[in-house]
Amino acid sequence: MNMGCYPSRNVLFSDISNNIADPRKEVSKTNETSESIDIKTDDQTTETKKVESFDLNSVDISTVRNFSFDGIITDCKVINIKDADTIKVIMNINNNVNIYNIRMYGYDAPSTKSKSSKSSRKDSTTGLRARVFLANLITSCGSKLNEKMRSKEINKIIVKDNNKIVKIHLMNFDKYDEIYARIYLDEYKKFADELMIENNLVYPFEQVNESN
Repeated sequence: MNMGCYPSRNVLFSDISNNIADPRKEVSKTNETSESIDIKTDDQTTETKKVESFDLNSVDISTVRNFSFDGIITDCKVINIKDADTIKVIMNINNNVNIYNIRMYGYDAPSTKSKSSKSSRKDSTTGLRARVFLANLITSCGSKLNEKMRSKEINKIIVKDNNKIVKIHLMNFDKYDEIYARIYLDEYKKFADELMIENNLVYPFEQVNESN
């Protein structure tokens, strides 16, 4: 299947983390200082950490690239499925665990919100089915979910019970600052987007682009 502009690079994050350009290397050591910042923790206590700082005015802009996750492959856990093409995951990137908004690459999914027209109601039904199908693929909660559940119910179960770790292939940001990504499923030897398209639950990017 032709997945359009998906990059051919397949490198693990651990392979490239040591090679990421560090603009601090271009800065004179005389500009380096250390300062303390106060950070509020979850239990509302204040933790003081020392962070390295430097004179940004001395940085050669030509040596600094735009921030991107493109090409990184790492583990993640899904914690939220908004629609069949929009999810949230937790990932450990460079020893920092954060929540990231992910836009599934390769397809657009029907909305899960029902509208007045007959065609829109049909799309909504397909969207609900697609969301549960995706949840079956990328979480361990599939047997507990159904198409009649609201998003809040589904995501409450996912947060509480999902223990499936999946391999995510990160790409560039979309126009909404979500990260395009593909999730690889070892048990199927395929990407989740391939299975979504094969089961006619979503609209492939090629189809969407041709209709514009």
